[in-house]
Amino acid sequence: MSRIAITAAAARVIDTLRAKYGALMFYQSGGCCDYFLKATVTSCE
Repeated sequence: MSRIAITAAAARVIDTLRAKYGALMFYQSGGCCDYFLKATVTSCE
């Protein structure tokens, strides 16, 4: 079982972003106020 499911269109967008920026990290908010948090994470973190 996959941890997430995405559409083919979303996969193409992710591939484009990965090609442009390198490794990606996706964060799913767990609370109502997380949108105030801005995060920059390097690949070694």
